[in-house]
Amino acid sequence: MAESDETAGTSGTQNGSATRDQAQTRDKAQTRDQAQTHDKAQTRDKAQKMTDVAEVTLRIVDRLDLSAISFARVARDAKVSRPWLYKYVGKTKDDLIQMAARRFGLYLAGLELRSPRTDNLDAWVEETCSGTQRLFRDVAERPWMLRLYFRFKGTPTVIGKVIAEIEARYTATQTKELCEVFRRAPAEMGWLAQTLVGMRLGLAFKLAVDDFVEEEREDEFLALMERWLRSVVCVSG
Repeated sequence: MAESDETAGTSGTQNGSATRDQAQTRDKAQTRDQAQTHDKAQTRDKAQKMTDVAEVTLRIVDRLDLSAISFARVARDAKVSRPWLYKYVGKTKDDLIQMAARRFGLYLAGLELRSPRTDNLDAWVEETCSGTQRLFRDVAERPWMLRLYFRFKGTPTVIGKVIAEIEARYTATQTKELCEVFRRAPAEMGWLAQTLVGMRLGLAFKLAVDDFVEEEREDEFLALMERWLRSVVCVSG
């Protein structure tokens, strides 16, 4: 009987230890998950703040001028602190304007979103048309992006230099894709790449700024533009 009690006591101790170990393991896992969730939330917050700062900055430039930019004004309108701007953006107004122009310039160009197939003409045309439709919708929501593009393109300003940088990247990317799709030389496809860039931006500008297409006919217009772009690309090939 004593032996049985001793065995039971040992078993109970082992079970208790196992339970405590399991609880500690769960607690550690929960703490780790909470830390990872917090880190992800912090990352999202920072990314959203950067976008807010960039949009506020460019809206001020669109409404007023480059000279109207100040850290105090941007911090207030974007609901961030000036120390936060100094830490994540830079110390000068040029740093602030350059970050804003590059962030929305890359977004407008869609360089980060493009992953077209170049081994299939139809697939490439479909991806390019889809990107054009996205451009139209984006500038309809934020018409100031294209107003700034045409206002500062070719100027020696910070925004003008960012435009030149991104436009060169976009044209080079488009030329490379065209060469792969049509198996032609860069010199031959470069002009087509520039034509496509000008066409997309020009029509987006008309859509967003001049409002020459009624809102209810936007889907019809976009479908028409898709067919037109497909025809231009195919005929040029």
